[in-house]
Amino acid sequence: MKTSFSRRSFLGSTISAAVLAGVGATTLSSCSSGGKSAAVSAQGAGILPSYTAFKGVVADSPGAAGRATDVFFRYPANPVKVISAIPGDGNPFTALTLADATPPALESNRYWQQVNERLGSPYRPSFAPGADYAAKFATVSAGGEMPDFFTVLPDTPSQPELFKATALDLSEHLAGDAINDYPFLANIPTESWRGTVFNGRIYALPISRGTQNTWVMYGRKDLLAAKGITKDPASYEEFYAQLKELTEPSQNKWALASIPLDYVRQMHGIGNKWTEKDGVLTSAVSDEAQQDALEATRKIVEAGFINPDAATTPNDRQKNWIQAGSSAFGWFTLSAWSTLKTEGSGAYDAQGVTVPGFSSGQTGTAWLGDPNHSIVGIAKANKDRVKTILSMANWMATPFGTEEYLFRNYGVEGVHYNMVDGSPKAIAATGPERALGLGYLSAPPRTNFSPLKDVLLANQKFEFAVTETAVSNAATGLFSNAQSRRGAALDTALKNLELDIVLGRKPVADWAAGVKTYKSSGGDQIATEYKDALAANK
Repeated sequence: MKTSFSRRSFLGSTISAAVLAGVGATTLSSCSSGGKSAAVSAQGAGILPSYTAFKGVVADSPGAAGRATDVFFRYPANPVKVISAIPGDGNPFTALTLADATPPALESNRYWQQVNERLGSPYRPSFAPGADYAAKFATVSAGGEMPDFFTVLPDTPSQPELFKATALDLSEHLAGDAINDYPFLANIPTESWRGTVFNGRIYALPISRGTQNTWVMYGRKDLLAAKGITKDPASYEEFYAQLKELTEPSQNKWALASIPLDYVRQMHGIGNKWTEKDGVLTSAVSDEAQQDALEATRKIVEAGFINPDAATTPNDRQKNWIQAGSSAFGWFTLSAWSTLKTEGSGAYDAQGVTVPGFSSGQTGTAWLGDPNHSIVGIAKANKDRVKTILSMANWMATPFGTEEYLFRNYGVEGVHYNMVDGSPKAIAATGPERALGLGYLSAPPRTNFSPLKDVLLANQKFEFAVTETAVSNAATGLFSNAQSRRGAALDTALKNLELDIVLGRKPVADWAAGVKTYKSSGGDQIATEYKDALAANK
């Protein structure tokens, strides 16, 4: 089933809020907080689903919602099938979602055939890889119809208008205890649901990542130990000294694979994008310590401690430098841990590095990442079918350790994987069959699974330590139309300026003028809209 709205709703990849079909000026006004701005509360006070953790599978090392990820070393033997009734109604369902590869066609795809049989409704997806998804989404949207499920990335503009025009209001089915009809959706932590609420109503399903989206500094502990460095730095001065010790350009070795500006900002206690005090939200770009952080980072660049190609090299290739040992420090998300620390032959040991205060005795402040990868709308045309759609989403959200999760993520034993010492090992020849993008339509909370016990336990221990004092972005779960429409351009301008400064192409003093331009070009409006959204939420 599909839902339609005007071709004029989109111009290229940008949604024009003023022309969304069926929205109009009246609806746009209602999206504001008391008519003061176009900000929309998305934190959802009084509307959020009740959280009920699934108790059917016990982690080998339990985490905690909002703090750390559950850890499993083996897939539970004889996994329990937790859904007995087929959720579908026999009618097809469509989707627009992400997939990095095109799967074999249905007639030759045994995994897809099994998905259809288990769901009880034929799955008809449309795909695009992450790099091309925004363009694909804009094209599909501009075509005038939306599929039953549609994945919405965080930087998609004008989300309140988009969801109001195209998506079902799911509140009566998911708010509070109503979600208990879908127990595996209820197993998704509360923080992830905040980003699905617009104008005080639930319009989407979250694709939760928990704390694993948090960016941290990694250090190759083995390389550090070889230089006699056995402790995390206790100040910027100690960090600088470690970088100097580890840099050997003649050996093609530089201490840093990444420019450490955000790490140095955390040393200064600068806030995580937006901070809130007495109902007022302030952008971290206005913090007086920004220029000090820029100057301190510029000194690290000037000293030659960073791989000279770092500024133009994507994050995945910077990771290769850490793995190869040509750099000892790098900036990656917690989800990268298992690829940066290994066991066995040829092992290397990259682990998270704590954030010190800038000066000895001071305290640094780590930043929590966004709890969601994306959110998923359900097309309006499914009003009479909403319970079936949510039942299928509930099946897709069955958690790690269940029979449904094992099938969904690994396929059919003997065809798509073999179980080896408690771990499903993919069969390469049939792997492409599983590229159906189901994990971006609905998903359970993130878990970490590997037989590499030391790797996962070190990750979890660091997670617990970091999240004890880390700060969230105070605007998470709030929506500003100005941020949606102009935020990317404003942020890019500041990113370009900060890069020019740390690379020595512009003086640190230029930051003040850049912040002034940011605020006058939309930053102040964003702050006002966030303030209104927060007030409306309260």
